[in-house]
Amino acid sequence: MPLDSAVRTRLADWRDKLIDLSRANRLLNFRHARSSAVRIVEEDPREVVSLILGGRTLGFDARDESAEPLPAGVLRTGDSRLQTDATPEALRKILTRLYRESRASIEEQGFNTLHLALGTLSFTTPEDPGGFRAPLLLLPVEILRRGARAEFQLHMYDDEPLINPALVLKLTRDHGIDLALPPSEEPLGYDAVVEALRPALARLQDARLEDDIALGLFSFAKIPLYHDLLAYGETIGAHPIAAALATGQALEVGQAERLPDSSDVEARLAGGPALQILDADSSQQAAIVAARDGASFVLQGPPGTGKSQTIGNIISEALAGGRSVLFVSEKMAALEVVQRRLEQSGLGAFCLELHSRKANKREVVRSFERAWAQWSAEPPSEEGRPAELEDVRAALAAYVAALHAPRGAAGFKAYELLGHAARYRAVPEVAFEPADPLALDRRALKDIEQRLRELTPLLAAVEPVPAHPWRAARREGLGISTLEDVRRALNRHLGALDACADAARALGALLGDAAVPGAVA
Repeated sequence: MPLDSAVRTRLADWRDKLIDLSRANRLLNFRHARSSAVRIVEEDPREVVSLILGGRTLGFDARDESAEPLPAGVLRTGDSRLQTDATPEALRKILTRLYRESRASIEEQGFNTLHLALGTLSFTTPEDPGGFRAPLLLLPVEILRRGARAEFQLHMYDDEPLINPALVLKLTRDHGIDLALPPSEEPLGYDAVVEALRPALARLQDARLEDDIALGLFSFAKIPLYHDLLAYGETIGAHPIAAALATGQALEVGQAERLPDSSDVEARLAGGPALQILDADSSQQAAIVAARDGASFVLQGPPGTGKSQTIGNIISEALAGGRSVLFVSEKMAALEVVQRRLEQSGLGAFCLELHSRKANKREVVRSFERAWAQWSAEPPSEEGRPAELEDVRAALAAYVAALHAPRGAAGFKAYELLGHAARYRAVPEVAFEPADPLALDRRALKDIEQRLRELTPLLAAVEPVPAHPWRAARREGLGISTLEDVRRALNRHLGALDACADAARALGALLGDAAVPGAVA
């Protein structure tokens, strides 16, 4: 079935945005900035390629102001040193920077960005009269250093040399030039690259080749994505998720693909054994079950919420089901966290690093060997454990069901009531013991709540309650006649108090003021 035109257009848009073919791309317009690259001078690029590919470790020489420069066209040969045009201090600074940034790229993103760029193709276009200056051959290398005071050395990185992929794409897409590239199984030498690019000279404006060398950082991680979209665009666009993203329309999800809620995880788990290797709460188990059942979803959450644990459990479920998992991350640290969890759980042998420092042929073969040895080993006896697991799971499921079951006439769940109790933990307790709490429906509870709201403003008139004159009163209601009786009784007591005060003053007059207690006077 042919792709929808909107999907095809969006795929082409995605593909074109991956690659910058303008002069802003360092792979197409490389300049020897002294702060970001080391310029190698008076060296033969053919010999340098031969030495690096042969496993030689090369050192660096700074510019010697007192030495006589070599005659034009004469190159240094026969040693293991690379001559630069930088002063000793400038060379130390830029090599330190390249050393740190290239290591950070490997450790954080899993790929090397440090390359020797050998040869350049310069040309102009009517749209860009400023011109392009693109490296030809990119040789992956690494900077070595035995200590803080030791000199920097250059060695081949465990990867394949390649023709500048951005240049190849630029020539093909913008100029219609298809290069006759050497077969992939043949060693890629400098002369072979130059010969492959020589036919382009006649078709490019102001084109020329130069035999120069530079050491710098070059990143082209998105170019393989471009070629994948170019080669497999039809297959990618036919996928429902890709089509939904391309058109902006909602993805139709069948009943079988709907994500389970944390409350019905147990019902979904009943469809098969849960083969999880790490702790998981109900929300994490919902994601694990969804992945096991083939649903597509986005799992998100702030740091520390167990995403790596959940991914580890998803991988273990997939392995138990005989499936493979491609785990991709922009950051190497995220991959390493999950890999460590799998190793701690005994599944490390089944992890194959595809893009990292260890992703070489020798390590891949060793990974297969470890996985096969563990797979063919006799598994430990699990007699009785599955039944025990099911009993524990059933008990936990019964507890959860009881926690969320409606109770009494009001239909509240114990889970809700515990939440309310926790919210008002700091509120003083009030004695309230209805005869049958479960018989109270929501209407009765609403009436009680309303009465409490009406009572709240009255508290200000009687506080503090322990010092209030009526604190000992136990009458539930005061009628009009009762109020009159209380008023008359109070008046009689006030009259008696006045008479008592008069008698006290008379007594004081007879006995003298000093003999009258202060409380009576």
